[in-house]
Amino acid sequence: MKKKSISQLKKEVDKIFSLFIRQRGSIKGYNSCFTCGLRREWKKLQCGHFISRTHSNTRYDEINCQVQCFACNVWKRGNIAEFAARLIEKYGQKEFNNLIKKGRQLKQFTEKELLELKEKFKNV
Repeated sequence: MKKKSISQLKKEVDKIFSLFIRQRGSIKGYNSCFTCGLRREWKKLQCGHFISRTHSNTRYDEINCQVQCFACNVWKRGNIAEFAARLIEKYGQKEFNNLIKKGRQLKQFTEKELLELKEKFKNV
């Protein structure tokens, strides 16, 4: 079997992580958008990133990533002002500041790290 590239592994982890985020906190198959509160079936919601997922260090961060509706995540480009306010409200200013610092740090995933993340979120 051919060894998977880092890019292929990231796509696999993205998919599993998105399922984890969208299902986290769901009740009877429904969840609420973190930024506007819209309730929908978790399958119709998205995994929104406060700090863009292009920043590898926060790509799979459980604070940085929250469930969002399509309108907030796509049309409102993350609804960032509301996202920030709700992160601070939920986790506190100190944790929010730590997230910002973490997002500024460069990171390159190793194959081992991605395989570990895949296992971690697959079994949640």
